[in-house]
Amino acid sequence: MKIIETMAVTKHPCTEACLENVAQYVDGVYIRFDEKNGDEKLLERCILHPKVKSVIASSEPFTPYTWHEESIRMLDEVKPDVVICLDDDEMFDRDPRPDIEKFMVSDKDAMMISYTPLPSDDGRTIINGAAFPPCPHMKIYKWKPGLTYKPYQGYARVTDYAHDQSKHFYPEVKIKHYCMFTKEMEVQKKAYLRKLYKGCPITFKDWGEE
Repeated sequence: MKIIETMAVTKHPCTEACLENVAQYVDGVYIRFDEKNGDEKLLERCILHPKVKSVIASSEPFTPYTWHEESIRMLDEVKPDVVICLDDDEMFDRDPRPDIEKFMVSDKDAMMISYTPLPSDDGRTIINGAAFPPCPHMKIYKWKPGLTYKPYQGYARVTDYAHDQSKHFYPEVKIKHYCMFTKEMEVQKKAYLRKLYKGCPITFKDWGEE
């Protein structure tokens, strides 16, 4: 069984640790690098990892659809059995392989994986200890030819697998998301989210923080 990881690399300070975490569970890592905003020194260090098999540098806008679609197109010739697509600020909270084994003998197409409360560098509690993102995301799926993210459906869902929830597998493994790891990152991420989700019913107030 060939398991691979696709990762969109920019300039996150936890990227190397996240790469190291997922690399121990896969046969290869395929990187999509953000040429406009990414850290080239970071990319140079990532490329040195023995599990990194291929890199594409893209100057296309860094949107969820773009980086997911460019990443999945890297696999057209790779033809893996299973794809993991953790972001460059995410890692598993435990070994995912027991869940993957159960998933592969099931009739399910994709895993919808939940998140842990946000980790922090100083042990502080973020957004009242809530899991973030609050909803599961499609972070592992069975590969087949022709899969696409077009049109993008949100929650990292492959479009072909997005809507038939009877085909979704819910594992025990969860994802640790390092998007607010330091206080500086927390301030930046919250400002971004307030702007992105202005008027959205899911707000920090819902989690009792503001």
